[in-house]
Amino acid sequence: MYLDKICNLIGWRGMTTEDQGLPGTDHELVTSLLVYLARTQPEGAILVFLPGWDDIMSVTDLLNHRFRNESRRYLILPLHSMLSSRDQQSVFNVPPPGVRKMILATNIAESSVTIDDVVYVVNTGTVKVKTFDLTKKITHLSTEWSSKASVIQRRGRAGRCQPGHAYNLFTKEQFASMDDYQVPEMQRTPLEDLVLQAKLLNPWHKVANFLSRALNPPRASAVGSAVDVLNDLGALDDAESLTPMGKVLAELPIEPVIGRLVLLGAVLGALDPILTIAASMGHRDPFVNPPTKRQQADEVRSVMAGGCYSDHLLVIKAYEKWQEAKREGTEATFVRDNFLHRGTLHMIEGLRGQFRRHLEDLGLTEFNQYNVFSSSEPMVRAVLTAGLDRNVMKMAKMLESGGYRSSTSQTQRKRVRTGFKTIQDGRVFIHPSSVNSEKNFPSNWFVYYEKVKTSKVFIRDCTLISPLTLLLFAGRSLDVISEDGGKVVIGLDGKNWFSFETSANLGDLLRCGRRGVEEVISGGLTGRLGSLSPSQRAFLTSLNSFLLANTSLTDS
Repeated sequence: MYLDKICNLIGWRGMTTEDQGLPGTDHELVTSLLVYLARTQPEGAILVFLPGWDDIMSVTDLLNHRFRNESRRYLILPLHSMLSSRDQQSVFNVPPPGVRKMILATNIAESSVTIDDVVYVVNTGTVKVKTFDLTKKITHLSTEWSSKASVIQRRGRAGRCQPGHAYNLFTKEQFASMDDYQVPEMQRTPLEDLVLQAKLLNPWHKVANFLSRALNPPRASAVGSAVDVLNDLGALDDAESLTPMGKVLAELPIEPVIGRLVLLGAVLGALDPILTIAASMGHRDPFVNPPTKRQQADEVRSVMAGGCYSDHLLVIKAYEKWQEAKREGTEATFVRDNFLHRGTLHMIEGLRGQFRRHLEDLGLTEFNQYNVFSSSEPMVRAVLTAGLDRNVMKMAKMLESGGYRSSTSQTQRKRVRTGFKTIQDGRVFIHPSSVNSEKNFPSNWFVYYEKVKTSKVFIRDCTLISPLTLLLFAGRSLDVISEDGGKVVIGLDGKNWFSFETSANLGDLLRCGRRGVEEVISGGLTGRLGSLSPSQRAFLTSLNSFLLANTSLTDS
C-alpha cells in the first residue's frame, strides 16, 4: 500500500514531506499510521523503518503521548546499531497476549535480523546517507530516498513466518523514480582506510590502478586525495609505500586519523584517556538528548564538564564516572540521571580493550610508561592538538550578512559578530549538542574531529586549546613570518591564519621547544613504536611541567 491509499485509510489531511518534494520523515504521519494499525488490525508486531536515531526518539515520544492512558497495551522498542546486544535482543521477545509490539528501526533491520512475529511493516522510504565533499573535505549527512532494492528488502520483512502487510509512506511515482541500488560506499566516503588496506594487499602497485579494478571503482581524484592525506599523516612515503607507522595504522580497526591519535597518546604518555576519546570517535559519544528533556540534558552535561571547554575531555569524565558507578553497583541510576547511553558506554569499553590488544600485538606492552602523563589535562589537550592539527577552528570577529538599516540611510549595514571559522570552510558553527555551544571562551583556538554539513557547516565536537599548545603541537613547522625590531610574528607553516606577535626572545624559545616536540614525536612514530631515548623522556617530563605551570587558556 502506498501513500495516497494510506492517507485515505487513516483520514490524514495534513501535508506530507513528499508533498514538498523532500525525502524527509513526517513523524506525525508515521505516528498516526501506527496508532491506526495498533488499534484496528489483528495481532502481530509492527516494524517501522526510520532514517536515524533522532527520528526513532521523536516517534517514540509521540507514541508514548498518544498511548499515555493505555501504555500497558503497547511495547515500543528501538532498534539501532548503537544499542547494546542485550537491548537489540529484546526485539525478538514475544510480548504477552494483548500487548502490541512496535519496533522502530533504521536500515539495520533490512537484512541483519528476522523477527518472527512481525506482520506489519511501515516504510518511510528514507535513509541517512553520508557523502564526502572532496573539495571542502567535509562530510554531508542527509536524509535521502532509499533505493528500489531497499524498498523490496524492507517489504520482505513483513510476514517472514506468516502472511504480512507493507505500508509505504511514499507514492508509486516516487518508487519508480528511486535508484535501483544505493550508491556504493566506495564512491561517497573518504578512502584513507581503504587505501591502507589496498597497500597491505598489493604493496607493489599504485593504489589507483588496484582500486580501478573494483566493480564500482572510486573516482581517481578521491583516491588521490586519500593518498595525499595518508602522506601528510606519515603513513605513506613519497613513493606511495607504507611507512612503519602506516603498517601499524593498517592493523588498527579504526580510521587512520584516530589510529595516529592513539599512537601519539602512547608516545606522549597519555594513552589511557586517549583510548577513551578514540573509542568514542570511532563509535559515538555516550550522551543522549531526549527531545522532551534537551535543556535538562544540556545542564547535566555542562555540570559534568566543569568548565573544561572540551567535548573530548567530557567523554573521559563520563566514562571514568561510569566505571566508578559500576564498581559501586549504581550504574543504572548513574546513566539515567546523567543522560548517558549504557550501550554506547559498553561499546566504548569494548573498543578500548580491542585497541589495547592490538597495541600489545604490535609490541606496546609496557602500558605504565605510556600513561605517565595520563592525569595531566594539558598533556591530553596537547595530544589532541597533535593528532587533530589539520582540524583547527578559530574564533574571530566577522561581518554577518542580513544586518540592519540605519535611521538615516536605507543602505543595509552588516553587523560585526563573533563567530567561528576554519581555514578550509570559512564560517562554521558549533553544534548545539556540543558542551561548547553558546559559551564565552578564554581562548580563540579549538581542535575538532567531526565536521558535517546539514543546514550549515557544524563542528560536532571540539576542544579549546591555548595558543601555546597550538604553536608547540599543531602544523608542520613554526616559522618567523616577519620581524620588526625586538618583535616577531610567528606562525604555523608560515601562514598568517595561525600567527601571533611576540618578543624575539620568546619566539626563539617557542621554536626551540617546538623542535624538541618534533624530535619526540618523530622518534616515537618512526623508530620502534613508542620507543624514546632517556633524553627524550626527560624532555617530555620538563614539557609536562611547563604545560602544567602555564595552564591558562587565555590568548594574552
